[in-house]
Amino acid sequence: MYLHGGPGYNSYAFEKSVGALLAPQLRMVYLDQRGSGRSQFDGHQEKLGINPTIEDVERLRKHLGVARLSLIGHSFGALVALEYVKTYPDHVGSVILVDGLADIASALSHQIATLAQFGPTAFPKNAAKLKALSESSSPPFQKIEAAYSLLGRLALQRQLHYATSAGQNRNERWDEESGLRACDSSSVVERYIKDHYVDSPHSELMKPLTVPGIIFAGRRSNVIGPTNIEAASRALNIPVRWFENSGHFIYVEEPKEFADGACEFILRGS
Repeated sequence: MYLHGGPGYNSYAFEKSVGALLAPQLRMVYLDQRGSGRSQFDGHQEKLGINPTIEDVERLRKHLGVARLSLIGHSFGALVALEYVKTYPDHVGSVILVDGLADIASALSHQIATLAQFGPTAFPKNAAKLKALSESSSPPFQKIEAAYSLLGRLALQRQLHYATSAGQNRNERWDEESGLRACDSSSVVERYIKDHYVDSPHSELMKPLTVPGIIFAGRRSNVIGPTNIEAASRALNIPVRWFENSGHFIYVEEPKEFADGACEFILRGS
């Protein structure tokens, strides 16, 4: 089962890039979380957040009639995967965390520090503002929101998320093709903020896994950061596979390598 990244994302690009490569060997299931992608949701905010999401995964597992799921959690989806493993360890065959971890605040802090570092060359007109932003005492989520407002989404994500402009263009084209970019509700993000999933390390999740696990990380990603990836590897007691020519969206920038690695691990580890 593929669990997409942060609220507002969806599974379309993953399916488009590697779905056909995975399907011959794996039975693929794509879950768009409530309020994201094809799963629009306009109900009460209490029905959003991590606990309803985990129960959605479990209900889907039962509906499919499978004893154990193999999870591929990308970015924020890695946190969702870890929460599901904590809650239903007997129902997980293996887990692949794709450039993600439970400590979102540390990842956001890395992003802000990286933007400040790149400022003089990538954003010379805003370099001083980025430096001041990185040194401020504001919470990391507020800092990254301010950086998005200052730089614009495309320019910021080119520096943080992608190894190449071609990778970004490909992903942007698929997002536009999907027609799903605007399907998310702000209530989804607000719920995760309210539940402290962007300002807490959630150390209860960063313990040795009791199921086979691995981290896939793009060497040229600046979303999580190598120090945070290595720390997660040690805490979870699982290896890291580095993809040298990828940023945050490994399955977009190295689709065959991603699919081969995922099939090899899941079929061996389950």
